[in-house]
Amino acid sequence: MLGPLLAAGAATLSLTLGLATTPVPPATLRAVGYAGADPAGWSDRRLAAQLTVSCVDLADLDRARRHAATGIGAITLLGSRPPSDLRARLRAVRDAARTPVLPFVASDEEGGSVQRLRTAIYPLPSAERMGRWAPARVRRTAQSYAARMRRLGVRM
Repeated sequence: MLGPLLAAGAATLSLTLGLATTPVPPATLRAVGYAGADPAGWSDRRLAAQLTVSCVDLADLDRARRHAATGIGAITLLGSRPPSDLRARLRAVRDAARTPVLPFVASDEEGGSVQRLRTAIYPLPSAERMGRWAPARVRRTAQSYAARMRRLGVRM
């Protein structure tokens, strides 16, 4: 009986991360328990697709769009040269999804030499460097960077 467990996990994750993509009536949220279709009714194939993560080079976002159309659960961006129209291209990836729960888009943004979106956002200092900062400065930097990622359509 894996379906109910996955449904509960998806519901919790969706609420926690604020994944509602379209306005959902409050009565529906109360009845279903989260924003999106109820995974309890999903097929095993649909549940498996939601748990699948694809890694895609920033230079090949058409591949990410094709993967989203199959119902994949997440896409991780690789490479180091985001296109100048990254926001629009990631919107096209989300628009290609044929399911109510849109795929997560993730990027490895550790800072320093490991940073996929440095040219789309700004260079993020390394963890070693930020470790010498006051905690409030680190928090402000992380919040600012995360807000810019979110505006691009990258949620993880």
